[in-house]
Amino acid sequence: MVKFTFNVRFSNSNVAQSWRNKFAEFGVRPFEKLRNALKDDVYFTVFKITNKRKLQSLKYIPESRGGDTSKFISTFVKLCYNAKINDIEEQKKYLYKSLPMNHFKNEKSLKHIATGKYL
Repeated sequence: MVKFTFNVRFSNSNVAQSWRNKFAEFGVRPFEKLRNALKDDVYFTVFKITNKRKLQSLKYIPESRGGDTSKFISTFVKLCYNAKINDIEEQKKYLYKSLPMNHFKNEKSLKHIATGKYL
């Protein structure tokens, strides 16, 4: 058996009591059970939602405009991890939305004379 000891200080006594109750309930159980209990906590839910919002507002700035690609990738991966976004398709959606729209437009395009549409 593994016993966990936590020395945590909270300024809000209600929050402290909530955590003390969780630790007392899972005091001698395996770490996975404690981890799962903490993940179900409302504070973890708020943490995930906050990271998802940060991910939604994340914008890539190309290096030609003074951006830092490695910092962007690091931040993007960290926010996906913290928001528990494991699905590759969902990660692609957030990545696509973070890129500038003109990044996908061609500098030169052809205009069809009869229809007026760009090719």
